[in-house]
Amino acid sequence: MPQFKNDKCPVCGHTGYAKIGKSDLGTVKIEKPKEAWVVKCKRCKAIFANPMPVWSADDFAVLYNVEYFPPAKSFISKRWESHMSMGNTHRRFKVIQKYLKAENKRVLEFGAGVKAYMSKFLYAKGWSVTLQEPSKEFAAVLRNTCPHFEIIDSDFTHHQTHYQKITRYSLIYADSVMEHVHNPVDYLKRCAELLEPGGIFYFISPNEHSLKNAVKNIVSKVRKKPTPYIAPYTQPYHLVGFSGKGIKLASQKAGLLPVKRITRYDYMWWRMFEHKKRLPLSLLIAPLLFLVDLIGWGTNQEIILRKEI
Repeated sequence: MPQFKNDKCPVCGHTGYAKIGKSDLGTVKIEKPKEAWVVKCKRCKAIFANPMPVWSADDFAVLYNVEYFPPAKSFISKRWESHMSMGNTHRRFKVIQKYLKAENKRVLEFGAGVKAYMSKFLYAKGWSVTLQEPSKEFAAVLRNTCPHFEIIDSDFTHHQTHYQKITRYSLIYADSVMEHVHNPVDYLKRCAELLEPGGIFYFISPNEHSLKNAVKNIVSKVRKKPTPYIAPYTQPYHLVGFSGKGIKLASQKAGLLPVKRITRYDYMWWRMFEHKKRLPLSLLIAPLLFLVDLIGWGTNQEIILRKEI
């Protein structure tokens, strides 16, 4: 049974917020409040669930199991996954090389899921790899598919290691993880502990402040439907949406320096062209998406934070 909190913004700690709309309670078999809202912090503009669920181990097992990742069902979906595993990985590695100031080749990927694209790529380049995955089912898959990696299946913020004996990493990487975390500042502080001086934390999460979400929210209000923003009780179970200001405030609390924020629409491109009937409309929309990325309203955001030397 989850606990519920609704006292303050999980990103900056401010107690003032405005309601955006009701959250979809979905059909997942888990304890839920009678009413759930999506709200926006009045200070940092972070978007978060209210009340905020804090999942128990039993809740976590229900939400995150092997059925969480559906198989690719079409050529386009498989091509999109290939783009995720190769195109994005190569591009992000170039960004990592640009901003990384630490010398060791040790990476910790937390919330690794079952794919761990970046860690596999880095292992092939001679890096030492540690994967953290709190879902027991996902961790079991990783142990079978990645036998050369160290696998940690405990909670990232409570992994018990004496501070003096902690292995430090030059890179901590998290793809589509931070939006599932009810205590992002604690996670950032833990990252700061584990990073080498000059090391970076690279995380990717949806941009809840995207143009797509703004348009969808207007449509939802007209149709009197739940808001399309984060929904803890429907897959993929997101809790928090970060803003640029919120990232700066949270990273400052953790002692990390924000060095780059990239907004992109790329993880949706293949899906746009998956349906032939939508192809003409997709071709018309494509130029708009390039403009949306340029002004910071893309659907995806990539954040690079660095520990001072």
